[in-house]
Amino acid sequence: MFGNLRWEDVSEAEDRQKVVLLLPLGSTEAHGPHAPLSTDTTISMEVCLMSAEKLTGRSYRAFVLPPLAYAVTECASQFPGTISISPEVDTRLISDICLSLVGGGFKNICIFNSHFEPVHVQCIYEATDRVKEASGVDIAFTDITRKKYSSRLVDVFQMGESHADRYETSLVMAIDPSLIDEERRRTLPRLPVNLVEKLFEQGLSKFKEFGMPEAYCGDPASASVEEGQMILERLSDFVLEDVEGLISGTGAQIHRGLYGRQKREEGQ
Repeated sequence: MFGNLRWEDVSEAEDRQKVVLLLPLGSTEAHGPHAPLSTDTTISMEVCLMSAEKLTGRSYRAFVLPPLAYAVTECASQFPGTISISPEVDTRLISDICLSLVGGGFKNICIFNSHFEPVHVQCIYEATDRVKEASGVDIAFTDITRKKYSSRLVDVFQMGESHADRYETSLVMAIDPSLIDEERRRTLPRLPVNLVEKLFEQGLSKFKEFGMPEAYCGDPASASVEEGQMILERLSDFVLEDVEGLISGTGAQIHRGLYGRQKREEGQ
């Protein structure tokens, strides 16, 4: 945990250049009647911790930054407990954190995000662009909405049922099962809602408009710890790929995924 270090632990400039920092991004928003508001942040934090352990095993000095638990969360804004920030603040938070670290000599930074609201994903890309323009430093972003990674995930993720569904519920169960209301989870009926279709083809923007009256879709009742553990292993391997690509200079991202491809309109 980067926040547990003392400043003297990273006082040597040469050491800072060798450090890998992982920035977990999530949200605070409704995730069905069975999963916590912290679902996205919990997932990102665990993936980054596992990735840091794997990087350490490959002789990197890796640390996990304190997570960002706030983002644009307008899709779930009709549900109590959801906290949304503006796209401008979202972008600026990410870019300012990275620029501050770069200015302090930390130049190997990778972002991992588990909150897939398109405007938020676009904000992450805008933030990495700002860092590049201001400092000349590339920031890695393990964007699992890109086909490069989504095609290697479980079928339910590829189906677009990826909010408080089997995918996310399995992950939280594997990380901390006490966060899941098991009695509610086991009785939830399957709710087939394709988020890609609702967002990009129908142009809808609210979960209730999608036909998600309880802020979940898919089949969380079929979630399992075993599947969550398997997904965590895969996600942390994706982070390793991006970190090693960043350090070697071969990891520049050319093609954004569907969620990050569109430029955010002013005022959106």
